[in-house]
Amino acid sequence: MHLESVDLALLIEEIVLELRALEPHRLFTLDKPDRFEIVGDRRLLRILLSNLLGNAWKYTRKCKLSKLAVQCERKDGQVSISIEDNGVGFDMQDAHKLFQPFTRLHRDQGYPGIGVGLATTRRVVNRHGGSIRAKSRPGELTQFVITLPEQSVILPDE
Repeated sequence: MHLESVDLALLIEEIVLELRALEPHRLFTLDKPDRFEIVGDRRLLRILLSNLLGNAWKYTRKCKLSKLAVQCERKDGQVSISIEDNGVGFDMQDAHKLFQPFTRLHRDQGYPGIGVGLATTRRVVNRHGGSIRAKSRPGELTQFVITLPEQSVILPDE
């Protein structure tokens, strides 16, 4: 693991450009910070953001206008990263299943995947000494909030 200063806004731009290339005619809005640097492992943080933004992109596919919003803030020695979309959402009764490997909540609804993205995301968050939580209102929004120590330390894998 390699700790370094990482501009999350730049990583987000790179990932969204890759997603946009897959569907260049898709209508979407992206609200994100202009710049937000944290200390972490760039490769792992890219995996984390790719999984969450990729899910937001996937689950807003049926929206006329996909809306993605990323907010970042520092408070009390913590960094908070919120990723929100206006996609299909999920029933909060199933929230405890989200981060289990090979578990999918929308298996039969035309959304591809095998159910490892959020499990991997949680491992990356854990390696950085943080936590992740999700909330949703079906058909309205899904939000993932990651909290990391401002001075990240890479912990051993579980």
